[in-house]
Amino acid sequence: MSSPLSIGDCHLLIQGLYKGTNLLRGEAVDGFKKYKAIYHQLTGMADFLYSFLKRHGEWRQSVFAAEVEQIQRLLKQFFSSIKHLKPQLGKGRRRKSLFGAMTKIRWPSYSETFRQLHSDLMGQFQMIDWKMRYISDQPVSDSTRANKILKNGFVLEDAHGRSFCIGFVSVSSWACLHEFLLQEFPKNKPGKEAIVNQRYLIHKADSDIDILPGRPTKSFSETVKLRNRIEISIIFPHEECPNCDLLLRYKDSRDNTIDPLTEIVLQDIESSGKRPFVENFTAQTNHQDDCSCPRRRGACITLQELQCRIISRVQGFVSSRPVSPGRQKSQIWDFSRVTSCRAQWPDVILHKKHQKAFKELHDSIAGNKRAIEWLEAEDVPFLKVAQFIKSRAGDGRLVEGQLRFLKPMVQGFRCREPHLQNLEEYARVLSRYRRCVHEEMVQFEAPSLEIRCLLWICGNILNIEADILHSCSVLLNHWSVPEGHRREPAPLFFKLFSLPHMVLLLPVWRLTIDVAEDAIELFDKKKPMHLPYGIRVMIVRSSSLSIQFYLDDHLGNFFSAYGLSMPLCQDWMEAVIKSRGLELESASVYKDLRRIIAEG
Repeated sequence: MSSPLSIGDCHLLIQGLYKGTNLLRGEAVDGFKKYKAIYHQLTGMADFLYSFLKRHGEWRQSVFAAEVEQIQRLLKQFFSSIKHLKPQLGKGRRRKSLFGAMTKIRWPSYSETFRQLHSDLMGQFQMIDWKMRYISDQPVSDSTRANKILKNGFVLEDAHGRSFCIGFVSVSSWACLHEFLLQEFPKNKPGKEAIVNQRYLIHKADSDIDILPGRPTKSFSETVKLRNRIEISIIFPHEECPNCDLLLRYKDSRDNTIDPLTEIVLQDIESSGKRPFVENFTAQTNHQDDCSCPRRRGACITLQELQCRIISRVQGFVSSRPVSPGRQKSQIWDFSRVTSCRAQWPDVILHKKHQKAFKELHDSIAGNKRAIEWLEAEDVPFLKVAQFIKSRAGDGRLVEGQLRFLKPMVQGFRCREPHLQNLEEYARVLSRYRRCVHEEMVQFEAPSLEIRCLLWICGNILNIEADILHSCSVLLNHWSVPEGHRREPAPLFFKLFSLPHMVLLLPVWRLTIDVAEDAIELFDKKKPMHLPYGIRVMIVRSSSLSIQFYLDDHLGNFFSAYGLSMPLCQDWMEAVIKSRGLELESASVYKDLRRIIAEG
């Protein structure tokens, strides 16, 4: 009986499986990216062609009318195919999607369609080039000039849909680009103030990168390359658009999360250095504003100081720039290319996570206070003397160790760094500022972006501090005594019975068994004696720790500011913050602390 499968069938089956695996592993996605980039290049060439024909008279437009019509039709087909495949193969696609997998497997047929469209478009451009050589009075000059511009510049499409082929000689920086937009924008036309105030987004179509002109991530030469296509869109805080002809791009986000446009600026701040940005802001407000949180010379900036200076700047903005209903504002229908984004403002005054963590630590410290009272209420003479001479008999050394550990924690909580007062008043100030900014439509102008980034920075710092406070509360809960739990006085008989043992047993025990165990511990591995000190610092200076770690990603400046040189403690505290407090809650830390406390 013959087999239904031949060697050739098996070979074809293996080939098909290999091809399908490659498509699923990324060949289809890479191919889609390639043709998307080709589409943007062809669109730039077409835009340059349209502007070139407009500048050289109607007779040239009539000569190339057929080719221009074909190019427009083919580009529409190209765009339609890209739009159809973008949800499955483009940026932001869903992972492990059945429909996406089927699209990837069918990629060879889509690739052939893209290849044919590319070939047809290049054929039309070649036909135009052939006609240019034979019907122009100067056959080579126009073609040479076009090639020269494309080889030494880029294509810009402004917010009105007009395209420009710009050379790098005339525009070589972001400031030059802004001046170019000011010059090319029609005079006395509504919407001029949006360009003047830099309330626009620069979109690099070739690589899908968004750039804000106020704080570009990289220099112009690093971002814009030869033959790139740059699109300008005006930013509006609207969620709906009344004009269906707009090229509208939504940049939305969930509540209590940073909006995409502010995130662009914040990423730039993080890449260029968070400390210079914050210190530059505090230096400006120190000279310009009246801040109620002065800082001593050489000391680290605190979160309270940063919040005070933000409030001071906000109050100055509200008082100096009241809402003016008569101010001429740009309208969304003044432009053909628009980016819609809703600005997200964090609540850094009434920060719920931080308030919850602080309450947890407050409750833990209250439990530690009750534990201290419970330990100090011991009235048995034998146990009191054992605690005094640090003998292990009757857990005297353990009790003394617990007291020496808990008392600095309770005292440190009382001496914590101050936080903002008058929270409700400051919350009203920020609410009024947000309302003023919204009515003035200046959410994405440079001053408002700076304030919003600083508020998000404060929010991130408060999140770090909340993790520290929560972890400290979890750890200290191991030594908390429940509310209402009190030690009852020991019976008189037990006190009298312990007196002979106190005189006879304690000196013998302390000079024999305790000394022997102390000698054994000398050869034990080194204990992490920095843990109690590090925990106390986290309680007392949680605010300074959080802001210094956020600004530097390490605590070197914090330890230097306080004249400390404790590498082990610094490394451990950095590990705690990086783990969001999980390192402090680990069983190993609790075990090490118990060993340290047990030895007094």
